[in-house]
Amino acid sequence: MRAMLFLLATTAASVAGPTAFGEIAGGRWVKLDERGGGVRRGSAMVYLAAERKFLVLGGGAGNQKLSIAAPPAVQTFDPIARKWEDIPCEVPDPDKLKDRRYDLLLAAGQGRLWLNPSFDPQCRSAWDPEGRGAYLIQTASRLRPERLSIARFDVAKRQWELLSTTKPPAKADGLLAGEWGPATVFMEGVAVVYDPVNAELLFLGGRTGNAADGFVGHWAFSPAKKAWRRLEQPSATLDPLRAKCLAANRLARDAMAAARNVYYAGLEPAARAEALRDRPAKLLAGAIDAARAAAEAVAQTRPQGWEAEAVSRAKGMLTDSIADLSAAARQLAGGTVDARGLKGVFDAAWRLDEAADELRGLPGERMHAAAAYDPANRCVVLYGGDHGDYLMSDTWLYDCAARTWRRAFPKAAPPARRAAGRLVWLPECKRLALVGGETYVPKFIYFRRYGRPLNDLWTFDSAAGQWSAAVPHDPKAAWPTLTCQVAAGPGDVVLGLASEGRYPAQWDATTWMIRVGDLTGPAGRGGLPPGTRTYLSLVQEYDPCWYDAAGPGDPRAVAARLAGLKPNTWTAVPRAPRPAPQRDWGTAVFDPHRDQFYHWTGGHMADPASIVSTYHVGVGRWSIPYVAEYFGKGIGFNGRPDCMNHTYLNYAYDPVSRKLVCTSLAGTSVYDPDRRDFQPRIDQPFRQHPYYTKTVSTPRGVVCWERDGYLGVLDVAGRTWKKLPVAGTLPPVVHGDENAIAYDAKRDVLWMMAADGYQKLNGQVWRYEMKSGAVVPMDPAGRETIGVRVRPRESVYLPKCDLVLYNAFADDRQIAYDPAGNRWVTLAVARTHKTLDGRGVGLMYDPRRDLVWAMDGGQRMFVLRLDGDAVPMR
Repeated sequence: MRAMLFLLATTAASVAGPTAFGEIAGGRWVKLDERGGGVRRGSAMVYLAAERKFLVLGGGAGNQKLSIAAPPAVQTFDPIARKWEDIPCEVPDPDKLKDRRYDLLLAAGQGRLWLNPSFDPQCRSAWDPEGRGAYLIQTASRLRPERLSIARFDVAKRQWELLSTTKPPAKADGLLAGEWGPATVFMEGVAVVYDPVNAELLFLGGRTGNAADGFVGHWAFSPAKKAWRRLEQPSATLDPLRAKCLAANRLARDAMAAARNVYYAGLEPAARAEALRDRPAKLLAGAIDAARAAAEAVAQTRPQGWEAEAVSRAKGMLTDSIADLSAAARQLAGGTVDARGLKGVFDAAWRLDEAADELRGLPGERMHAAAAYDPANRCVVLYGGDHGDYLMSDTWLYDCAARTWRRAFPKAAPPARRAAGRLVWLPECKRLALVGGETYVPKFIYFRRYGRPLNDLWTFDSAAGQWSAAVPHDPKAAWPTLTCQVAAGPGDVVLGLASEGRYPAQWDATTWMIRVGDLTGPAGRGGLPPGTRTYLSLVQEYDPCWYDAAGPGDPRAVAARLAGLKPNTWTAVPRAPRPAPQRDWGTAVFDPHRDQFYHWTGGHMADPASIVSTYHVGVGRWSIPYVAEYFGKGIGFNGRPDCMNHTYLNYAYDPVSRKLVCTSLAGTSVYDPDRRDFQPRIDQPFRQHPYYTKTVSTPRGVVCWERDGYLGVLDVAGRTWKKLPVAGTLPPVVHGDENAIAYDAKRDVLWMMAADGYQKLNGQVWRYEMKSGAVVPMDPAGRETIGVRVRPRESVYLPKCDLVLYNAFADDRQIAYDPAGNRWVTLAVARTHKTLDGRGVGLMYDPRRDLVWAMDGGQRMFVLRLDGDAVPMR
């Protein structure tokens, strides 16, 4: 292996002057080269003072997909000579890497290990300045999901060591029964910092996909002892106050949900007034009492140190929330509620949540926070991060010697953001620098959210606990698209790597530097009050109050329109004034008890936010229950499941509990429409796959039919799945679009369809007897002529017509199965809209009106009044 020749060490001062960086002006990025370091994502980076070079590790994971060359796994950059140089290694035989291509380290011969060129550190790295070692972390691996790998690179020896593959002993391990086998979401977006005082790696934040609330806490790892330690800091002062604020918040949220449900119920004025004075008013009164109890407890507390400021801030938030709740309570007592009153409760509930956050004894759950070690003050600073539904701007300091946390309350703080890998120590001015980051884009983006870069630069004085704006945000300023961790060298000059371009091959990789140290301005200039959040509700489609502002709709006009429907004709439903976000590749589920239906679906080519969009049939309005969240697979920090892939038939309405049952990769989650939120997840005895897990509503509960042969029903009250008897052979579950299931209340059976494979249609129908468990293939008449034209997924049993209707057409006639005659038939119902037989349509039966509803992925809706006596069948 060719050795890398480093320059002789010199003092940092000898390269800090104008000769080295004279053209690097303060506050302005300067481009140093094109394509030198290669296109990288998430690379780890640190300045090596002795070698006078920057060390860059990994980050070429996506380059094969981009059809461009991957950069070397380990490189150095000489800021004086402006030169990139490889630290080469023996390249492992590609044929021997099939089972290790996702590993952090690879065997490189003679027992040596080397960094996998395709590994993406995702800014999960830490630097041990005293031991001269770089740590890289892999919290998830497709082929080794049970691992959390920690590797160390010895700079002097140019050697890698795999220190540990063991996760911390948390209650959840992040293992998910993923689409393509076991997967893991463990500490996603965790910030990792090395604490040289205790010789520990600190793991701060991160989301775990199968934890009850998406979080397993903060942890420390000792490389020497190979041991984990949970970071905990109970507070006898703050913890009881926080609990009281959370209790008030929960009651306020429940009151808001109850009032919103009445708002959209389409009741006559007298019934509406009575309904508002009942559950919504009672819940709101309880929330006010709980908030006052919290305020009284806060007023009687005499905290010390930084906790005094935390309590003082919470006190003001409680006062404001009580005022808003009281105003809404007066509305409800008068038997009315409007959009303004609902927003008052909405704002008050969030203020209570913010007050609870002020009363934390240590940082709360988050992803992609900024974190770095301050050697002058021997502390770790943690700033901001993403909660899924809001960005954070709080600042925390971890005293390494005392192993304790305290929160800083600066005069002003940088705006909230994601900032993983963007906090760096400045050796000259002895401060930390926050170099940009990302905030939310204030508009709905179909398919996938992305961040808006913040073109600003801040410094933090740990001793004073103050932020200062070095470079104010300027969206028009020239600012590189930074894609990796940043690092600072002599002269407080920060190195940044950028890459941007078009898929697949038009990509530019550039190297930039900016001088920071001499730009520090007055503390607090240009900032916001500390702890100010940026909510995802700035996207109007993700804001519940945006829907409320359109008004509750006119039930009489809707009733008249539905009464005048032309029989046996699909009719387009007028678009609601506040349409829900575009979602796709999933079903829709009718709730006959509340006269509304739900749409919870996403994945690629769809909007995968966590919201359960609700359509209120009687008033023709959409609503959403909470501020939308955006996160990856599994459970988020609010305990809600993702729909990051298509939901096809993955969820159904349970008439027993009157709740929505949603299967997901992280388990089964139950959505309570009365509270407009999810309950804690339930373990699943089957491997959920969005394509191969089918659910259906029955009077016994939601039944799940899964490709490995599982057939069971969920006991929501008992929080457990129970297997159903099976006598015979269940049909196979072959794909998301190739299976259908419907419950026939007249016969107490399930009608099941399964193709022979993807788009291999066969027209066969199976009957499953709910009482006996008997499975019978029906071989219906018309199977070869009509049935083979059904690509099964959406089906609905129509009791008055005694038919199973499918979203399929033959010769411009809609196809149905006739159970009484065991035959396929076509109905004189034309495909008047091209999406009615699409893969994104959902079919639902409305028993109150004897109508069939359909909606497609673009939130277009259609309704059908089927006259079974008059519609010709053949």
